Amino acid sequence: MNYPALSDKKRLTITFAMEIPKYLTTDEVQHILASVSNKARDRLLISMLWQTGARVSENLKSEIKKYLKGHKHEYLFCKDDGRPFNDIRKSFKSALKDAGIKEFRFHDLRHTFASQLTMMGVDSRTIQELGRWKTPSMLMRYAQLSPEHMQSAVNTLDDLLKDRDSDVTMSHHLQQIN
Repeated sequence: MNYPALSDKKRLTITFAMEIPKYLTTDEVQHILASVSNKARDRLLISMLWQTGARVSENLKSEIKKYLKGHKHEYLFCKDDGRPFNDIRKSFKSALKDAGIKEFRFHDLRHTFASQLTMMGVDSRTIQELGRWKTPSMLMRYAQLSPEHMQSAVNTLDDLLKDRDSDVTMSHHLQQIN
């Protein structure tokens, strides 16, 4: 198949629609929880989703049943008469706004769960089991590394070399360039 040649003025641009999922830092999670501090139910649910990596659609009642002895209603979070509370998403959006966090979805708490555990050094098999991802590749889509975390990893190699020969460290080479 023949394709027309592109002149310098015409450039072929390929864009990808795949968006890199966002995760929250520990400080951002604390800001959100502080924003809903007067709403114990919302604070508890957001904390549970963040700390368990559960999907919003999962039956959380079965996840924490051992903590709720004698809970008699169909819904985990409900009024005294058993009717469910309104959607938690409204409170979550309000908490995000109060914390100054934009473009963050409720589901991104799941990314936060995987990313923070990964950066804390928890092995991927354990995270996969905790978050109930079926394959390691699905977990890798959720677990993101911060630029600071990656820089720290590079610095670890640099520190290893400092002890042996100061002429081979990245820091030494950068000083030579400048």
